[in-house]
Amino acid sequence: MKKIAMVVLGFGLSVWLYADDLNKSINGMDMEALKMGDPKKMIEVFTKACENGNMVGCFNLGMMYEAGEDVKQDKAKAARYYEKACDGNDSLACRNLGVMYANGEGVKEDKAKAAELYHKACEHKDAGGCLALGFMYGSGKGVQEDKAKAAEFYAKACEGNVALGCLALAFMYESGEGVKQDIQKAKEFYDKACKGGDVDGCEKYKKLLNP
Repeated sequence: MKKIAMVVLGFGLSVWLYADDLNKSINGMDMEALKMGDPKKMIEVFTKACENGNMVGCFNLGMMYEAGEDVKQDKAKAARYYEKACDGNDSLACRNLGVMYANGEGVKEDKAKAAELYHKACEHKDAGGCLALGFMYGSGKGVQEDKAKAAEFYAKACEGNVALGCLALAFMYESGEGVKQDIQKAKEFYDKACKGGDVDGCEKYKKLLNP
């Protein structure tokens, strides 16, 4: 599946268009309208795509209704569209729906359901879902606390280039929580977090270099 463009709507919401998916559901004129960033046209096109079984369309509808700019905000509707996309194995939709269950937005708060959705997102290579699941295992929210599992999911997030996952994993190696204490590995992961743009990772790396 090939990404062709990220359209930024006038209200700051970004949506991805996918050549192999959306072109199956819309015509060339509709694609041009999407590139123009017309919110009303986007709703029309993504609804058509979603109704035709296109999960990218469902996901983008979820984003638009969740943001609620230039369309009436409706988090319950956003959750329904995310759920449909997640059922179709859209990993970002699973993660976003997990956030909604974790916070009780548009759905009844259910931390266990959130963890289940994060797990599905992580299984489908969404590093952000892995990170969120790591936090849940680390805190014992929605799942039984398990520091070793937290470290496992932080590692997956870090492998997916999520700097915060690298930072969390580095902290665990430094403190010996969930993993055997290993200062050298802590340095390596703090360094990776730093290179990924995490300021805390940079500071921690410097402190370990110069104790």
